Amino acid sequence: MPNKPRKPIADGTWECIDPSVGQNVWQLKLPDLGAEQIHILQAHLGLCDACRFDQALEKTVESGLNKGDLTLPEISIVHRRDQQWWQNPAWAGFAGAGLVAACITLLMVLPPRAEGDLVQVRGECLDTGFNRPMEGEVVSTGGSRLSWKPIEGAGSYQIQVTENDGPFTWMGTTNRTEIDLPVLEPKEGDQKYRAILQTIPADLVTPGSISVSFRAGHRSEVLWDRLSKAPLWVLLFGLAGLPLLGFSARRILIRKAPSI
Repeated sequence: MPNKPRKPIADGTWECIDPSVGQNVWQLKLPDLGAEQIHILQAHLGLCDACRFDQALEKTVESGLNKGDLTLPEISIVHRRDQQWWQNPAWAGFAGAGLVAACITLLMVLPPRAEGDLVQVRGECLDTGFNRPMEGEVVSTGGSRLSWKPIEGAGSYQIQVTENDGPFTWMGTTNRTEIDLPVLEPKEGDQKYRAILQTIPADLVTPGSISVSFRAGHRSEVLWDRLSKAPLWVLLFGLAGLPLLGFSARRILIRKAPSI
């Protein structure tokens, strides 16, 4: 293909003396080039060091490639600087894993939406006094924690937990606004419990007025409860991360796959 006109370099050496002629030197390879044009181009080569050097270099490279003395490295046709960040498997995998991790973390940290008549959005506290669990929340049978709002004048608190359709009853006392539940024995079916908060001294609140109902289940049931009650914006983190993880894994597998 035609040589582009050279720009002058700092010291003035190896500069084509007549770029309008030098850019056509490649035409000497054409079989049907006219005698007059051949004469003009050859005369130019006799005078122009730059074009003569380029022609010698081109012949040397062409000869080396034909003989196998020179080899060209494999170069991707994709320009790396033109790639978007998500087209890089490493960055895509990192971003995807971060989004999925953020989704799982938010599901576990934020309180779920309450069920029943006292329905609320995540992050808000009910007026019953309990912060966690929320009304209708599924907690782990392996041990969970009850927490509530402080009540002015209370020196300590007494918590009573009973099973709705079973013999389980538990009572605990603390001077804090939280208490750990004992390990609940897993059972078949829906395990429903009610926790009742009472202050000491007892005349600060009406007996039974501060209570919360919750369920107990395995970790998979807890996770499903969180997913089913999660707001859309939390789920979008996970949904956005899955395609990026899939893209990253696919590109890595393609790179590691043996070529046939």
